[in-house]
Amino acid sequence: MEEEPAKKLSYQIIYFSLLKPKNSVSKLIGILNNLKKGQQLNTNEKGAQHLLYCHFHLNQNRFYGTTEMKKFQHYLYEQGESLVTIPKEIYFPFYKNSGIKTSSYYWRYLIIEWLALKGEGAVFLESQYKDFLLKLINEQKIELHQLAQISTETIISICKAYLSTLKTFGLIEKVGNQQWLILKKPYFYKNENEKMTAFKQYQN
Repeated sequence: MEEEPAKKLSYQIIYFSLLKPKNSVSKLIGILNNLKKGQQLNTNEKGAQHLLYCHFHLNQNRFYGTTEMKKFQHYLYEQGESLVTIPKEIYFPFYKNSGIKTSSYYWRYLIIEWLALKGEGAVFLESQYKDFLLKLINEQKIELHQLAQISTETIISICKAYLSTLKTFGLIEKVGNQQWLILKKPYFYKNENEKMTAFKQYQN
């Protein structure tokens, strides 16, 4: 399962802090408390700091050459996009990835791309969304961990929960029991400078 980026960074800081002999117990407690606050911020913050942090984390991951990252980058290349151009909605906090092997950035991008193709003002049914997710699973663009207790319906439920996250950030709105309205089309950035400027100015 993909780990929260804040936790990865926190573990590294704790480890190197413990190696320093001059760090007293009280100082280490202070470091841990600050990390806890920072971790909470990175999970819950919906503004500029979270977007910048996640963009940095995703770009760092591209150097590791993991299979999941290669798949994501290859797909972006096929679409004429890159890690620079992808919309900010990809970075919004959502850590319910249990059972999904595919990188959370990748499968979230596929959903954002699907919404972007429909366009602003379009309405879609949850049944259409489910059919789209099943198509992604059948095409192995969304891959599941091989665990007995993980079912396709569980994954669809997780992806449906992602709609609520996008609603929170003003991208879509529920207009009926099974209907969603796309309030605005996700924006794809032209270059790194434009993206960083937009992220720094972003407010909740």
